Amino acid sequence: MLNIFCAVCATFFVQFQPIASEIDVSDYILNGQEATNINQNLVWLRCSAGQRWTDDEICIGQPMLLTHDEAILASNMASEQLGSSWRLPTRTELERLVCKKCSPPKINDAVFPNTPSGTFWTSTPSRKNFFWIVSFLNGNSFGVGYRGQKRYLRLVR
Repeated sequence: MLNIFCAVCATFFVQFQPIASEIDVSDYILNGQEATNINQNLVWLRCSAGQRWTDDEICIGQPMLLTHDEAILASNMASEQLGSSWRLPTRTELERLVCKKCSPPKINDAVFPNTPSGTFWTSTPSRKNFFWIVSFLNGNSFGVGYRGQKRYLRLVR
């Protein structure tokens, strides 16, 4: 019985990865709904999918929970509506947004206001039908995101 439990532990817990990065507002050029990370040469949407950027420079509305396939469709729609090639971030790209010193959500609220403290999709597969997810509740990443589960989404280009 113990061997079966340990096999399950290995399947789910070995993929737990703490993230050690810190971020600063000075790493970004803020331009309305977009934040350009000058160190990564990436442009992020400041609001989570489902939210909307306002003239008051804040994200309002309810963030959407999407399956992985819905997240890919949302990135395609954003590309059509906003221009450019918006996509799901890789695991490494999204992990770099984690702010360990921040209280939940573990992300710089000045750059990414009103981010939910949940898990966000990445484009990085962990195994068949599973993708890496990053939690902004605790700042960790996990390889247990089943493609049919619903998670939050932040887009990048």
